[in-house]
Amino acid sequence: MRSLAIALPLCALFSIPGVLAKKGGDDCCLSPEAAKKLVDAYASILMLPSDSPKFNQTLDEIASASFSEVSDSINILAGLPLGSVTFPNRTAFEASKVRQPVLAIETLQISVACETITWRWRQTPTPAGPGGPASPTTVQGIHIFDTKDRLLQTAFYEFNSVAWALDAGYNVAPPIGKPQKR
Repeated sequence: MRSLAIALPLCALFSIPGVLAKKGGDDCCLSPEAAKKLVDAYASILMLPSDSPKFNQTLDEIASASFSEVSDSINILAGLPLGSVTFPNRTAFEASKVRQPVLAIETLQISVACETITWRWRQTPTPAGPGGPASPTTVQGIHIFDTKDRLLQTAFYEFNSVAWALDAGYNVAPPIGKPQKR
């Protein structure tokens, strides 16, 4: 019982984002500043054309060689099995970027708990691609990044895929016979 009384407060303390992170420390935990730097760099590559030399250079700086992404929001649109890995490696991630428009992304929140970063974001209207003037839907989402050795290892993320699909030109309709709610 005594060990439980000690363990529970310690678990609570260590679960607070940034508690273990030291400024400039050499432990494995990321500081809030290091997490923000990784997220800002990741967001910057989403806002670059895929043929930009800065795209691969930045990806090399922030992502491990085994970087992968998992997103049921993309899987449902791409016809992939839900729960499966969306982009199993950096090559697949890079190839996916070729098919994506340049995005404008606003960071809403970044938090870090040791080697895990949570990033809430908003895709804002842009002149080209999803969110453009002809379809000005604002799309919000969240990424959870697992890191290792201060590099992005895996990205788990979800976003409003229906809003994104409408902006991208998909036809989305409510089921027949169901009233639309507004």
